[in-house]
Amino acid sequence: MPFDKITIMDICKRADINRCTFYSHYENIDALVDALEKELAEKFMHAFSLYKYDKNPRTMVDALFDCIRKNPELFSFAKQVGRSSKSYEVLKKVMQERTFSEW
Repeated sequence: MPFDKITIMDICKRADINRCTFYSHYENIDALVDALEKELAEKFMHAFSLYKYDKNPRTMVDALFDCIRKNPELFSFAKQVGRSSKSYEVLKKVMQERTFSEW
């Protein structure tokens, strides 16, 4: 179902939890999305930290694809949400700063 049609009840049914449990962890759907985006950015940053700055971009690309392969559910989520992400912008900035200074 399209992301903008998903309700908290849909999430609770799928996760087999009640609404109180959802609200004890997240204020609303946007808070859940923010938490998932943060987790995704952290996984990317970990993969990026494996890059040795040896001027071989294949090392970085391999690490990032390995991250995607190990976390398919997060990347499926990111594709489904399809919204501009704060975590994506932060990740992009860090990647540029680290690689450009080394290259």
